[in-house]
Amino acid sequence: MTAGPEWLDPIGDDALDRRAGSVHAMLLTTFDPPDPILLVEDLLPRWFDLDREMSSEDSVNRFFLAELESALQRRRGRLTIFSSAALLGAENQHWIWSHINRHFVGARGLAVQHAKLWLLHRIDSAGAECLEVRVSSTNLTRSAIRDQLQAGFRCLVPLTKQGSTQKLQSWGSLAPFLEKLGSHSGPAGETAVTSWLDLLRRCSCPEDATFIASVPGQHRDKKWGAHALGEALNLRTRGEIDILVPTVGRWTKEQITAWSRAVGTIPKRIRLAWIPQIHPWAKCWTLPSTSGTALQESEVRLLAFARDDSDKRRSLHTRFSSEDPRWSHAKVYWFEKGASSRVLITSANWSTSAWGVQSDKGGTYIKNFELGVLLPANKKRPLQHLGDLDAQPATNDLEREDQEAGLWAHASFDGESLTVMTALGIEPLTLDIIDANGARDTIDVRWERADDKLQTIISRIWHSGPATVIIKHQTREQWISVQDLRDAAVSHDDPLSRPPGLSAEDLEALRAALLEELYGGARMEDSVPTSAAMAHGLDTMGMNGVSEDYSVWLLEEGRRILLIVDKWLLALRQATVDGFHDAIVDDGRRLLKHWRDEVERNQPRTIALQVGIDELELRMQEFI
Repeated sequence: MTAGPEWLDPIGDDALDRRAGSVHAMLLTTFDPPDPILLVEDLLPRWFDLDREMSSEDSVNRFFLAELESALQRRRGRLTIFSSAALLGAENQHWIWSHINRHFVGARGLAVQHAKLWLLHRIDSAGAECLEVRVSSTNLTRSAIRDQLQAGFRCLVPLTKQGSTQKLQSWGSLAPFLEKLGSHSGPAGETAVTSWLDLLRRCSCPEDATFIASVPGQHRDKKWGAHALGEALNLRTRGEIDILVPTVGRWTKEQITAWSRAVGTIPKRIRLAWIPQIHPWAKCWTLPSTSGTALQESEVRLLAFARDDSDKRRSLHTRFSSEDPRWSHAKVYWFEKGASSRVLITSANWSTSAWGVQSDKGGTYIKNFELGVLLPANKKRPLQHLGDLDAQPATNDLEREDQEAGLWAHASFDGESLTVMTALGIEPLTLDIIDANGARDTIDVRWERADDKLQTIISRIWHSGPATVIIKHQTREQWISVQDLRDAAVSHDDPLSRPPGLSAEDLEALRAALLEELYGGARMEDSVPTSAAMAHGLDTMGMNGVSEDYSVWLLEEGRRILLIVDKWLLALRQATVDGFHDAIVDDGRRLLKHWRDEVERNQPRTIALQVGIDELELRMQEFI
């Protein structure tokens, strides 16, 4: 299915998510640094189909955090976020960054990651796989969700077992966009996009969708930016264009003419929806005063998108209330030529950074990563009824895309060595390392040339793995979360970070309880795990609703344990995806470990557990 352009609830659609299945892997892109609280409280629980949600009650929240941590562990290495290289400090650190791989553009020079692409690999309860593709104007921030209006496109396409080059090519510029995004993010970024290119080989792009992308650099071909849009539109200078964006970049009259020619129109056939200076959105929308003059000289028409505070949103959609305090962050372009109408939903503002500008070296220079989808329009241009803006247009000379970029760097840990890479010219003599227990240490380093980057490899005996690297450059500090490259079992038993408030022992007990619950055990009380309750003796069991008759309780517990083994085996037989099959096998091994540990401590259900251990060992020998 495809949908768009539409005014999106960026969190998603409950019914759609349930039908499509839980998220097995994800690749997200954002301009602003991603907000971990947004991911923890809103996106990940929905995408992972968790039973619990964030709570203000500590006892309940412990189980939620443990469930989320387990879900992240099960998807280890398959969760990725790309963003611009912002300056990150201590306030940007969070425990989930040890489980989600973060990559920053800038490894090959100046670049801005401004695209808003979400790729979600989903698997439903029957094992059917699909790829969800979202292209929108939504950053991974609370402000983007709560304070802004977003427009977007999404499609759900089924995945076949076999892939083909033909299917990959059907996605047009999406595949090379991902390749460029990876290469601009360093070796780890290149590796991160590989699996997504493999998924695109297993599905076909909707026939009515054409991806339009921009990538940083000097370009002599017409694959990117305004030239790519013009090739797809084929307007031949006769197109009518309506533009709705919150940011207009710095344009000259000559640049506006060149952009118009590349897209297939002339400036007087372009209409830009805008707001007056008195409008509340004026503090959020950006139009440099020099660009306002260039628009006027070029005869680009300014439309009265909203005349005053009482007319905030009626021009967007009839269902919206004019009292809604959110402001439009959407980036939508409508094109019309005769009876043919098309619409572009995109991340690209109307700026040379996004669309490109003619370079002195020849060709076109583009600064940003941008991504959009060109679709047939269901109706005529929705802004064509607007009149001219007869009030003073809102102008603001502050361009967000010109904010100070952070230092490009990447750090990874393979269990023995910590590898840190930086851009050339950044060569501090020491690095500060914060380990998994929060201890901070300063280490002397030597840098070596690695292609067009600098690299240092720190090998030592790690009593606790490195979680964060702090690079000091001049007066600035860049805090980089370490990508965990260790074996999944090692990472699971000794994570680089834990949810707040949970000791290693707490987390282990909660994991054991949740693992039994996952395979059909009774839902754990949101207080303490059953295994911990067992340690308090039979009185505690009785208080938790377990039979006071030990022999009866033991028989019931034995049946429950065998039921867990049966459901684990059924899940293993039904697993059609390699990643899921491997995760279920790992779950079986962890169940054995938890149960053996409990037997060694001679806990009350030892006899029942021994029966389950024997059965699970037999099944694992038989089917693995």
